Amino acid sequence: MDHHHEGEPPLKKLQKNFTSLFVELDKNEDNFTDCDRLAKAFLQVLNTFEIPLLKSKAVVDANLREKHNFDELREEINRQIVQAKTDIQTLKKQLEESKIERRAYGGV
Repeated sequence: MDHHHEGEPPLKKLQKNFTSLFVELDKNEDNFTDCDRLAKAFLQVLNTFEIPLLKSKAVVDANLREKHNFDELREEINRQIVQAKTDIQTLKKQLEESKIERRAYGGV
């Protein structure tokens, strides 16, 4: 393995790209271009690991499928984020209500 990356271990770099991609996906905004850019950057770093594999037709086909799946994946992630936010709101409300009940019936 050749370490011509400036000082940064390739896996570290890969992890960083992956993290920033998911942070961006997590924002739940209309930031598709950012996500797209970060996804491309991530795939580029990934490619430095897999250049020999990329020459095989199977991987190329898989990449084309991935591109197609990216929108669906993103929608699914967004759905889950929205769901999580809703759950958090519900939990907050329940917490507030139980506090109020404790105050009402706690006889303080």
